Amino acid sequence: MTAYALPPASPFAGDDGSADPALAAVLAAYHQHLVDLHEVQRALVHCRVMVPLLAELVEEGVAGNGAPMDKSASMSSVTITGRDGRLAQPMFTSLDTLNAWNPYARPFPATAVDVARGAYAQGAVAVILDVAGPVEVVLEGPSMLALAEARTWLPAAQDPQVLAAVGQALAGLAGLAGVEVATSTEADLAVTLHVPGAGAEPARAREIAQAAASRLAAVDLLRLRLERGLDIAVTPS
Repeated sequence: MTAYALPPASPFAGDDGSADPALAAVLAAYHQHLVDLHEVQRALVHCRVMVPLLAELVEEGVAGNGAPMDKSASMSSVTITGRDGRLAQPMFTSLDTLNAWNPYARPFPATAVDVARGAYAQGAVAVILDVAGPVEVVLEGPSMLALAEARTWLPAAQDPQVLAAVGQALAGLAGLAGVEVATSTEADLAVTLHVPGAGAEPARAREIAQAAASRLAAVDLLRLRLERGLDIAVTPS
């Protein structure tokens, strides 16, 4: 006889396993390149997904009288190991997409936010939605962090907390007359420092830029939310 340790009672009683209609619409648009990953993450903040569970044998043996002992198994969450050895947590929009990946997996409904939090606890670096398609989505770094924190992932130049952190880090920096923050094609942010006389005193301008870079590098929030970092430029004010 095989005994299973069932997962605790779910708040999603009566769930028929269908994909959330709003999420399905966003994924379709994402597949057609009509929206970006930010919109998918925004939809996931409010969604139920399916986590795959697989039976794991815990105990098997023979009793002292030679009779076979009962087997014991528990249901365990599944992680995926990438070629680089890092872990990712799969999750699925519906029973259909989960079964397309592994028909033997048992579905456990959970919020996408809770899945991301659990992934962090297991040391995973990404969550993967519908790994077998039809639309695979990978959230890692800042997008996964935002999901785990139940907040909308914004482009860095539109994130008020990022902008505030930049302003606070550079406040009072000697020789700095002003700061502009914008999007960048090479990084998450482009930070332009307005330095009076920068053209006539390039060495001084470099010192100010280096001081600004050191201050920004010390901000934890920026390290977590800027996956590609930031570009710093100096211009005369």
